[in-house]
Amino acid sequence: MLDEYVPFKRHFILPKKKNSFVLELGYIVTLVASYFLWPFEGGFEVIGDYLLFVLWGCILLLLISIANVSNRKYLIPNLFVYPFFGLVATFKILQSVLESSVQVLVGALIGLLIVWGFTVLIYVVSKGKWIGYGNVRLSAAVGLLLGWQLGLLAVLIFALLTALIYLLIRIKNKSWSMQVGSGPIWLVVVLICFFFGEKILSFLK
Repeated sequence: MLDEYVPFKRHFILPKKKNSFVLELGYIVTLVASYFLWPFEGGFEVIGDYLLFVLWGCILLLLISIANVSNRKYLIPNLFVYPFFGLVATFKILQSVLESSVQVLVGALIGLLIVWGFTVLIYVVSKGKWIGYGNVRLSAAVGLLLGWQLGLLAVLIFALLTALIYLLIRIKNKSWSMQVGSGPIWLVVVLICFFFGEKILSFLK
């Protein structure tokens, strides 16, 4: 059952899992930090801003769940990816309305194509050996969330982190054959780009 990989689920229908507390604490800390690091100008002035934050909380919960199941099962299930995509789409539509800007949606769609195209290329070149199609689906939602500029940054950070992890595995195990779940990498990439991406881009310029 995939339910066991969702933080807080155990409080209602599941027995305790040894890593549940870590997941739940991580979610709470990240959500609280999100409030103080909120990247949008104006902060929380109207009800729509708070609705946007609630949507972000749901997005974060699903992303942590995806990272958890990917880390333990080496797969990214559609059961999590499709709701994640729906929440991200709703988030961007609401953001566009609040900012009265169609450019938000245009940038989001371009970001989708950039990040999705990157993973499709890897999938095709490796014939599915380096990443699975769950990664491809998830990357589309990540690109939609981040937009085109942060999407480019996400591709760069994802590639660097993945290469670094496999290099460390190679050094430690003298082999490239160890399997690594990419969900946690996507989680780190999204958090870095969402909260610090604009500052990173400004620094690089």
